[in-house]
Amino acid sequence: MSNYTYALIYNSTSVLRSDGATIPDAAGNTDWQAYQTWLAAGNTPTPVPLSVYQFNQRSKVSAGCAATIVGGFQSSALGSPYTYPSDNNTQANVSSLVAAGNGGSIWCGNASNVWTFMAHTEAQATQVQKDMSAFIQAQQTRYAGLVTQINAATTPAEVEAINW
Repeated sequence: MSNYTYALIYNSTSVLRSDGATIPDAAGNTDWQAYQTWLAAGNTPTPVPLSVYQFNQRSKVSAGCAATIVGGFQSSALGSPYTYPSDNNTQANVSSLVAAGNGGSIWCGNASNVWTFMAHTEAQATQVQKDMSAFIQAQQTRYAGLVTQINAATTPAEVEAINW
């Protein structure tokens, strides 16, 4: 009988043996059989640290936030709601239009999802920029709240229940 101990691996059915070997969940594997014998003797593997769950969930929430930010937003700068892209290029282009101070064309889609490169006055372009900024801030505020919840969670189940 060996003096090995075992630890669970995040998001895996394999286990980590104390000598650094990764033991796959395979009934015919003699190392897996030894692990099962170890468990049957009343031993418990070291759990995955909560910090690993938190790190991975923060990464997932961050990716959701980033995807939402560049996924488009609504503005009524033209008098009725239009959808505007909000990818990094569009953010830069709208900022440039506003900085130039004379308006210009911006891609937008109407309620029927028909997209056109539509002329905007200076005031309309400024409103689009304000609406875009408010949209981005709202997503970042949501993200910050979810990170706070993830950091405060005390079990893996609580952590994994917090999603974008």
